[in-house]
Amino acid sequence: MLSLDLAWLKPVLLPPVVLIVLAVAALLMPRRWRMPLLAVSCGGLLLISIPIVPRAIASIVAETTPYQPRAQATEQAIVVLGGSIVDRPEYGGPDVGPDSLHRLRFAARLHALTNLPVAITGGTPVPVRQSTLADLMAEVLVREYRVPVAWRETQSINTFQNAMLTAARLIPAGITRVVIVTDAIHMPRAVWSFRRAGFDVTAAPIEIPEPVTFELQDLVPRVDALVTSYNLAYELAGMAWYLATDRFRSRWGSAGASPQLRNAINATALATVAEAAA
Repeated sequence: MLSLDLAWLKPVLLPPVVLIVLAVAALLMPRRWRMPLLAVSCGGLLLISIPIVPRAIASIVAETTPYQPRAQATEQAIVVLGGSIVDRPEYGGPDVGPDSLHRLRFAARLHALTNLPVAITGGTPVPVRQSTLADLMAEVLVREYRVPVAWRETQSINTFQNAMLTAARLIPAGITRVVIVTDAIHMPRAVWSFRRAGFDVTAAPIEIPEPVTFELQDLVPRVDALVTSYNLAYELAGMAWYLATDRFRSRWGSAGASPQLRNAINATALATVAEAAA
């Protein structure tokens, strides 16, 4: 069967690219449509490039409360969600991206403060290697931070699968209370997914957005504001999709679930039980 990689569609369907496409399309439209569409596209680009706009949205959407570990942690494990993979010739090939590295660094700090075991989840294949993002992150955590990895989940390709497949490994082992480490903007979707998987979740966000200020520099368009706006749009679209598909699954039961995901969850749970019995 012919398989098409449609990952390139994500940035095309989200701002700022979708607004640029709209502006180009407006130039091909009849005159009565041209100016309104150009006004929408150019005005939208201007708005999302002004730092105060994405910061204001992030203050509502993102998890902005830092995690303060207690001396006697009530959680049972730290779960680190995988981020990106980048090519680093100076490291000999593929390496963890900046977001993945920041999550690992914070997880190492939490492990030092709480002595909780660490789980890593992420099944994105690593280019040119027979391994996954979780394997790559585990190597970095052990080699560079001297933190052991108790569990690694290597089959998931999105946040919901991160949660479900991690649950298949941890819950049979009696781990139900976890600290989730991921970006603040990504945290609401991660918390929702892990709670749906059966965990009692504590959020430990990183990259917490800057507070909203009203200084002159916050009104000047910047590239990093466009990046934040894209990430916000991605998370809002992802959360909307999760809620819609969850409603579908609730209505149709197992008919609304992916057979591949169900098989992976069952296989992971069986493997965990076998490990515990060994």
